[in-house]
Amino acid sequence: MDFKETRKIGRDISEWVTYNGFNLWHLAEAGIYNTMLKDKVEFSIVDKQKHKAMRFFINVQNKKRESEKLLIPKTNNDVLAVVQGTSQVKTILPLLKGKFTYKIIRYDSPSDDSSKKTLESLGEEYVNLESYMNDEAKKRIKKGEAWMNESWKKINSDPKLKVVLGNNYEKVLDILEYCFKTRRRFLEIIRYIELYNEVFIQEKIKLVFVSDDVNVVGRLACMIAKKQGIPSLDIQHGQLQGNPTGEITADKMIVNGKGDKKHLILHGANPDQLIVTGQPRFDAVVDK
Repeated sequence: MDFKETRKIGRDISEWVTYNGFNLWHLAEAGIYNTMLKDKVEFSIVDKQKHKAMRFFINVQNKKRESEKLLIPKTNNDVLAVVQGTSQVKTILPLLKGKFTYKIIRYDSPSDDSSKKTLESLGEEYVNLESYMNDEAKKRIKKGEAWMNESWKKINSDPKLKVVLGNNYEKVLDILEYCFKTRRRFLEIIRYIELYNEVFIQEKIKLVFVSDDVNVVGRLACMIAKKQGIPSLDIQHGQLQGNPTGEITADKMIVNGKGDKKHLILHGANPDQLIVTGQPRFDAVVDK
């Protein structure tokens, strides 16, 4: 199955996977395609048990990060920068330092603390995305979990879904079971949505920077910023080959070169959103 068909499935099943205006399949589509649909994957009973174990581990790590206090006070900043991993930190910082007042929100996968370590080694202050958790967000996430349980029942009982998906029904049902029931990937995405809602309630900012608007964390930051009328910028941090989506969620994206711009346009990106600047982390080398 190619990526265009993966995206079409998301549109076709939107009534079963849309939470508060967010199509969860669409948010997770790159991961779904790369890990489950690009090459045929069938989940065994052992796989499903592993997914449940991973869900438990993620919950433990999330609780740990939620307990970490905000390391810098809430202030009015020009830019909110969202980073995940060392590469993104080193890509975004040259555009921030000495040019804007900024707050960095870092997110790493549960088994990784690379952006945290990099920021601390550079003497940069940051906050965890998870540290925005509060009682109101928890209530909304609880409602989101109830929505997921009801949606999973509808998915299993609605004959219309079989008609909509046709020959893809069994394959997509396995993925939806992963997202709704075993690994509960969609609950993680609902959690990100509600955490970002708190970020934009608490922070007063003028611009959002991300360095990847394909992954869920970066994409959501841009989507919610747009709902708030706040412009967003995506800065390319690595190679684009192998990235199947040409959709730019941010208002603008700066890319390393003309080849990267061409690649994105071939995959459906709007040329007007793309600006060729070169890689920001190499600016210091040129200055020397």
